[in-house]
Amino acid sequence: MSAEEPTNIMDYVQPVATGGAEGGGCTGWWKLPLVAAALVIVAIAIIWFLAKDVIAKRLADKGWVLYVMPGCGACAKQEEVLGYYGYLVPHYPFAGTGEYLGDPKTMPPPISGKVIKAYPTWYNTSTKKIVVGAQNEIELAKMAE
Repeated sequence: MSAEEPTNIMDYVQPVATGGAEGGGCTGWWKLPLVAAALVIVAIAIIWFLAKDVIAKRLADKGWVLYVMPGCGACAKQEEVLGYYGYLVPHYPFAGTGEYLGDPKTMPPPISGKVIKAYPTWYNTSTKKIVVGAQNEIELAKMAE
């Protein structure tokens, strides 16, 4: 072996640039937008969850009650839209025949001489307004204004 030949395998390895001011290498900068996007999605989910709480409380405060029929697909969809906080809005279950299925001690407010023809039916006890059918989040927010 001559004196000029490397004696250690590490003498053959060249250092790799790791980024920084000189540039080059992979610094992980691409992760920042992904992390930011994930945080935005989580924030939106939290806000939306809390918004349902506010909407349900406002619906109840404004006098809205909900007439439903067990086994009704549209009623189930309405419950899904209301989510966890749906219990804040008074619900009154009716049979398809119009017979009240709830506790007789908690009779629902009468709908000013009108007959419920479709479920779910929203009724505002203050304004006497009737809204028929499952409402999406935007419509519920408008009703809660």
